[in-house]
Amino acid sequence: MTRDDVIERVHGVTWMQLQSYLIATGWADDGAFGPFASIWHRADHNDAQVLLPISEEADDFWPRLADAVLAIAEFEQRPTADVIAAVSGRFGDVISIRVIHEDVESGTIPAIDGVALNENALELLTAASMSYLTKRQYHQRPTAVTNAFLETLRLGQTEKGSYVVNLFAQLPEPSESQPALDNVHMTNNVIANLSSGLKALSHAIRAKGKRKDEHKALDEAVAAGASANMCDALIGISGRDKNRAFEISITPLRSGGDTPTSVRFAFQKEKIERLEKASEYYRRTYTARNKTVQGYIKRLDRAHGERHGTILVAALVENTEKMVEIDLGPADYKRAISAHASDAEVRCSGDVLIKPRSAILLNPAGFQVVNDGDDLFTLKSKAKKK
Repeated sequence: MTRDDVIERVHGVTWMQLQSYLIATGWADDGAFGPFASIWHRADHNDAQVLLPISEEADDFWPRLADAVLAIAEFEQRPTADVIAAVSGRFGDVISIRVIHEDVESGTIPAIDGVALNENALELLTAASMSYLTKRQYHQRPTAVTNAFLETLRLGQTEKGSYVVNLFAQLPEPSESQPALDNVHMTNNVIANLSSGLKALSHAIRAKGKRKDEHKALDEAVAAGASANMCDALIGISGRDKNRAFEISITPLRSGGDTPTSVRFAFQKEKIERLEKASEYYRRTYTARNKTVQGYIKRLDRAHGERHGTILVAALVENTEKMVEIDLGPADYKRAISAHASDAEVRCSGDVLIKPRSAILLNPAGFQVVNDGDDLFTLKSKAKKK
């Protein structure tokens, strides 16, 4: 960014915002420098100095304000654009996605892939938002809270350097409609979840050895924020042919002592295939939390001499017909036998482990035989016991 570019960009901030930023980041006011400026220094760096213009009546106010921003950027050793965004107080972090391939070295990208790149960048943040709110392998659709968060994102100017797009996580004014955790704004939490999810997913797709170990790593990554949705967004960033490497950088623009450090995640071309396998695994096997399944018993199974037994119930789970396996204690299994004999529906609650063609109800609770006329997640006559 040239000095003229900076002069143009600083028209979006005020000298009072810059003064607040200096105070927040440890600068001290040495006093007035004539009628139109003040001098600021750092106690921990004697040679660090910023001349802050304080009157827009001065003919050279905007060039001097630009010089102040340039001096801060040089001291902090980060891009001038980041400092301007931080000074404005509107952004928490910038997420930069750098696509690396010989066909984007000129700073351009095929139009179709360029549109898809922006769409998948947004999908990546959507995935991070959904998994921040609920940890699961696959999210069907964003919630109203996720949509509200997406409204705060801003798309920055593209940059050269292969091909780079920037998403800015805006920090709106606090309100009751914006959820927070431990007094930290949701925006900060979502970006932290994005970072932890990418880190865990990068580790999981590097895992080598037995398939069981690979799946264990993927399962553990879910708790950190990974999901099939995140995998799909990353695959989309690699382009239609899935042949572009890319880097994702998360740079904090916030000021203050608790500001996290910048992080970068690299995805080489060979990792795309592993991401596809991870997405397939997450979609084929995932857990739907706190569900109630209801339907007709298709099969009863109890080993000889055992009092506990297993039933197989035809039910709708996540809008898909599944055969749900449910383990029951002695009393409930006895009631299941009666329900099966009388062609009655049964109902039970728990977490549902969903597989390609079947499902298992984990931690089953509240088993009951449903009276005629009840209708909750009921599989209609087409699934009725034949």
